[in-house]
Amino acid sequence: MADENEDYSSLPLKTRLAHKIWKVRLNAYTEAEKLFSTIDPDTEAYVFNEYEPFLKKIASDANVAALEAGIGAVLKFVENTPNPTSPRDSILEAILEKCLASTRAGVKTKSLELSLLLCEIDTPNPVIVFSTFFFPSFIYYYLTPV
Repeated sequence: MADENEDYSSLPLKTRLAHKIWKVRLNAYTEAEKLFSTIDPDTEAYVFNEYEPFLKKIASDANVAALEAGIGAVLKFVENTPNPTSPRDSILEAILEKCLASTRAGVKTKSLELSLLLCEIDTPNPVIVFSTFFFPSFIYYYLTPV
């Protein structure tokens, strides 16, 4: 149980975003949310490009507490990034698979807000098309009697 006493805050943020301990990821997600809200998209756009590969994993975290914080971080990323259409498909896939079926109300609320934000960005057509392909399997999985 040496993991409980170790201080992981000295690790780089990218390492903590992919860490195996959910509490470390939770702290990293809240730190990333603060980072994404303070970065100037005009002068520091390269920072958003560095964190873009982590978005799908953040939005599909196995722990629901970390997932809720992660969705908040992804929401801030999409709000502030100069190119929000680039990670749209991977974010939508994670949201539709994991977040909308979550038992936590905060995860559902933030994921719906994120889906609507992705619709507002450019055009809602990609979000609608992606959702239409996903929902038949969603309905079959959750509404078929066992």
